[in-house]
Amino acid sequence: MKLRILIAHFGPWLSWILYFLQTCRWNPHIDWIILTDQTAPQDPPPNVVIQQMSLKAFEEKLSSHFNLSISLFNPYKICDYRPAFGEIFQECFRGYDYWGYSDLDLVYGNIFPFIEPHMKRGKDVIGVRKHYLAGHFALFKNTPEICSLYKIYPHYLKVFSDTHHHYGFDEKSRLVGKRLKHPEESYFRYTCSRVLERPISKIRFKKALLSARKNSDLDQISKNLARQGKISLYRKDMVRSDLWYRKRHIPEWEITWENGKLLDVKTGEEFLHFHLINSKYDSRFRPEPWHDSNCFRINRTGIHIQE
Repeated sequence: MKLRILIAHFGPWLSWILYFLQTCRWNPHIDWIILTDQTAPQDPPPNVVIQQMSLKAFEEKLSSHFNLSISLFNPYKICDYRPAFGEIFQECFRGYDYWGYSDLDLVYGNIFPFIEPHMKRGKDVIGVRKHYLAGHFALFKNTPEICSLYKIYPHYLKVFSDTHHHYGFDEKSRLVGKRLKHPEESYFRYTCSRVLERPISKIRFKKALLSARKNSDLDQISKNLARQGKISLYRKDMVRSDLWYRKRHIPEWEITWENGKLLDVKTGEEFLHFHLINSKYDSRFRPEPWHDSNCFRINRTGIHIQE
C-alpha cells in the first residue's frame, strides 16, 4: 500500500527539523511532500520532497480551486484547508492508495505497524486519537468520494473564505472560530504556532441549520458517516504528547527514539509519533544541534543526542 503525506509550512523551520527528517528517513515505505518557502534543510531523506512554494502561490492555488479570493492573514489558517488537500493537490497523490496530512511539531516512530493492517483492510479514514480525528495526523483512502468528504458540511466555503478566523475544520470546530493574530503580533511566526486570540468569536453564519451543525468538521462528518455504514473509520490512541504528561501531572517524562522506534522510557509503550505541543513555546526547551545519530531522547528540557 502506497502512502504520501503532505505538509504545508511557511516561515522559519522549527529548531528540530533535522530530527523530524531523521524520523521520516526511518519510515522508507512512506513518502512526504513539504510545501514551503524555506530552503531545504541539509541532506533531506529520499522519501521526503521539499517543494519550494511561496505563500502567495499557495493562496493562488486555494483561490483557483475554490473560486474564492483567499489571502491568508496568518499561515495557521492552513489547518482549515487540510480536509480538502486530497482534491487541491490531487496531482501530488496520483498513484498512491492513501494520502494524509501532518504537523511538523512532532517526531515519528515506526509508523507502518500502526496503520498498515487498517490500510490493507481498506479503511477509508484512519485517525490516531480514539475520540476524535486529530489534525496533527490523519490518513484517507485516495478515492474521489473520500477526498470530497469535507463538502458534506454545507458551509465549508464560508469556513475557507473567512481567513481571519481558525475553525479547527480538520478536527473539531463546534461552529466556533478563534480570531487569528497577524504573525508579526506573535512571538512565533511559523505555521504550527498557536497564535489564537481570546475572546472566542462566533462565526458569522450563526443561523446554520442543526443538520449542518452535526457535520460541522471532518471529525463529525467521518464519525456520522461511519455510524451510518457509509464509510469505514478506524481511530485509536496511537500517539502521545508533552501535553498528555502535563495533564497527568507527570513532569519528569522521557521519550526515546532509537533505530526508528519511539518509546516511553518508563513504561516501554511504543507510539506512532510524539507531539511537542507545549514544548515549542517553552524557551527552556532546547534541542541539541543535530548530528547523524540513530538514538536521541526527548524530555522537558529538550532533545538530546545519545551516542
